[in-house]
Amino acid sequence: MSSEKDQYDRAQRKQALVLIVDDHKLTRELLKTYLRGVEFATIEAENGQEALSKLASHLPDLVILDLLMPLLDGFEVCRQIKENPRTALLPVIVATGLDDFDAKMKALEAGADDFIHKPVNEQELLMRVKNHLRIKQLTDDLENAENVIVALIRTVEAKDPYTRGHSERVAKYARKMAESLKMDDSRMQVLRRAAMLHDLGKIGLDDAIIRSPDKLTNEEREKVHNHPSIGIEIIKSLSFLSDVLDPIRAHHERFDGTGYPARLARDKIPVEARIIAVADTYDALTTDRPYRKAVDQKAAFAEMEASAASGQLDPNLVAKFIEVMAREERESPESQDENGRS
Repeated sequence: MSSEKDQYDRAQRKQALVLIVDDHKLTRELLKTYLRGVEFATIEAENGQEALSKLASHLPDLVILDLLMPLLDGFEVCRQIKENPRTALLPVIVATGLDDFDAKMKALEAGADDFIHKPVNEQELLMRVKNHLRIKQLTDDLENAENVIVALIRTVEAKDPYTRGHSERVAKYARKMAESLKMDDSRMQVLRRAAMLHDLGKIGLDDAIIRSPDKLTNEEREKVHNHPSIGIEIIKSLSFLSDVLDPIRAHHERFDGTGYPARLARDKIPVEARIIAVADTYDALTTDRPYRKAVDQKAAFAEMEASAASGQLDPNLVAKFIEVMAREERESPESQDENGRS
């Protein structure tokens, strides 16, 4: 994952930066001529060692790499690029005069993303570079989005040390349920992000309310009931999070229609919100809070079944959650060791 400085440097650039690595000066000059213009800026290296040095001081958007070079060949340069978390997502286009199957396989094993044959055709080069940069932009957007989510979560957790890690655990439990329900990948991503951000609105609550070991007053309870709406206000301007608004808004609705903020019931509550409610309840029961100690899994399951019977949680999803968690417990190495000794 790239650093904040790398992301800032990229944002400041108006042109995509391409690193050209080739031991032949004429080849480097030709590639620079093809690429230079409104869209691309270039830097160059004449061998593998210089390429790695340039990568340490610059983070380009794409690398064009020769294979046969002195000091450090292109195979090793590519391998090191892909093994470094900072540069692992950089597209690497191998430009080579080799038409050897084994060499291509070796380059692919090292992490090469594409090939272009020498002598390089200008139109083909521009097409391949633009295609890989388009894909990389999508990857960068996703990385930036995830960084925003993590930053928002850390802000919430800074207010309450008891809930540190809560959002990640709720997301983990929610994903287990989604997999058992065979949700498609796009819905699972919405669910994961909503689970990660479900308590974001607690940023707007007083620390004294969040950490209070005592029963809340009616006024304090009303403020707590507003936290889903506060969370929506914070993220509604972030277009990449538009799909999570409804699940976050509804994660405190009750299955019987007596929850908040809109008193939705049954299938009027988004299934993602119902899943988050189940996962949230389990994590709240099995971790220490200011107002009570954690309970073990068996006791947590019993309380969740009681909550389903009283109309708080979706009974089918509670049953599914218990089934998934119990199966995971049975299949764990620790459980199998115990069974082997009995």
